[in-house]
Amino acid sequence: MRTGNGTQQPDDQGREVRGVRGRAWRKGGAAAAALLAAGLVAAACSSSTSSNGTTSTVRTGPGPTATAGTGPNATVGPGTSVPASGALSAAFTQAIDEERGALATYQGIVAVEGSVAPFDNVLASEQQHVATLEQSAVAHGVPLPTDPVSSVPAPATRTASCQVGVGIEQAIIATYGSLLPQVAAYPDVTRIFTSLRDSSATSHLPAFVHCA
Repeated sequence: MRTGNGTQQPDDQGREVRGVRGRAWRKGGAAAAALLAAGLVAAACSSSTSSNGTTSTVRTGPGPTATAGTGPNATVGPGTSVPASGALSAAFTQAIDEERGALATYQGIVAVEGSVAPFDNVLASEQQHVATLEQSAVAHGVPLPTDPVSSVPAPATRTASCQVGVGIEQAIIATYGSLLPQVAAYPDVTRIFTSLRDSSATSHLPAFVHCA
């Protein structure tokens, strides 16, 4: 501020005005920074509209995407998905049909021979085999077979019945041996098929061989 005698005096009011402007500028800069940060966060997401008209937000950042649910595209691990195949359906169908046939045959033998070893024990085990296969098939979206069960009529003697059991268990072991390569992409199914094959090979078959 200039006085009447021509000298320059400090202008406290001017400094105050400039100070106010400085503070306002700093506030404005902080707000701009906040808006910029918000824009960067928003850029990490993008909105997409599906064919049915609904809008969903898809994150474009890193990280695996898991697919929930069961069926033809059932997820077997985070970020991975193994599609159900015709080979898997065929393998389940063959295994279930064969185990159901064995179960029906053993039920017929028990109806004639009575609840005696080894048929009673093998019969209970076969019921578990069938239930395990059916539960696994449903979990993978594979329809259960509906064809009539093929069973072997009960023989007239216990020895002959044991021989029938030997033939059935040998066929089951061979069936799982041929099916395992077809389900190699499904670790859980591989474990089930292997377990059922081993049960027939180490428990059922030796029991029938012994009584035959």
